[in-house]
Amino acid sequence: QHRGSRASMRRAVAGILAGLPELAGLVLEGGGDLAGMWERAAARRGLPVRRVSAETWREVLFAPRDRRDAVQAKKAAVLLARRLFVEAGLRPPRSLTTDAAEAVCCGLWAVLASGWLEAWPACLASSPGFAGRDRTGGERGLSNIG
Repeated sequence: QHRGSRASMRRAVAGILAGLPELAGLVLEGGGDLAGMWERAAARRGLPVRRVSAETWREVLFAPRDRRDAVQAKKAAVLLARRLFVEAGLRPPRSLTTDAAEAVCCGLWAVLASGWLEAWPACLASSPGFAGRDRTGGERGLSNIG
């Protein structure tokens, strides 16, 4: 749900977290005052928080050519997010903003980094641009993320 202002978001954060009683932690991309309000709300609930940069999850999910600049990385995020929706049996939204697509990709990275998946999603593992190899060319295992 879109919040029209920082003040509106600040008022909503505690309620959003309260609505997720099984939440195990938060992964936040970037920083700033918005991240700070989520960190403070999570701390009040005793939830661990991990901040990551877009470069962190892009390095795992995208090939170098797909992350050479922000425009290309955002296009790759939209494509991957759409593939993930389809693989999950969901219809992708007609209009998927780059911010929403990047949130989906960051979430995928967090799930992989947490060890909650036993294997890479098929749409990712079969993608010709998949960056699931480490810099030496070997396979990057799920346990090596993060």
